[in-house]
Amino acid sequence: MNDAGWEFTRKLLAEAAEQWALGRLREDELPAFAINALEERADGEKLRRLAGWVPEHVTEPRRLFLDQLEEIGIVLKSAEEIVRERARPIVEAVVEGRLNVPFLADVLVEVVGRDQLLPPSPLYSLYVYAADSLDDPDTRRTLEEMAVEEAKRLLETNFEEPL
Repeated sequence: MNDAGWEFTRKLLAEAAEQWALGRLREDELPAFAINALEERADGEKLRRLAGWVPEHVTEPRRLFLDQLEEIGIVLKSAEEIVRERARPIVEAVVEGRLNVPFLADVLVEVVGRDQLLPPSPLYSLYVYAADSLDDPDTRRTLEEMAVEEAKRLLETNFEEPL
């Protein structure tokens, strides 16, 4: 496989590793993922085995997937690390005024997933402030201000929980 092919495989598997860590890719979905990856021209011995393209019976999809990640040098990050990396540009955009608070909740759900916004997530308060759709403009404005303050706090503390 040429360098472009390996780079494509690495990128595809890195994205899958994040989905795995976030709980968005389940073990029973790994063989289908492998088939799709191979159809898109990704390659790897364990990926082929996972897809069932090698006559060996697939008994542990999780192990094959994790071995393939390790084989090409992808370190599996924690869900917390991934959420922090994905959320940082969004939170910065709120603080800088490039993203309006009423859109924040939907963007967070799209980028990190709803289950990553529930307690004890450091993004929980920010999500709640942004998701509340009150009709009263004064209360809405207060919640938006609270969301911006929470976004600033998250950036200042590197997404750590409040004491």
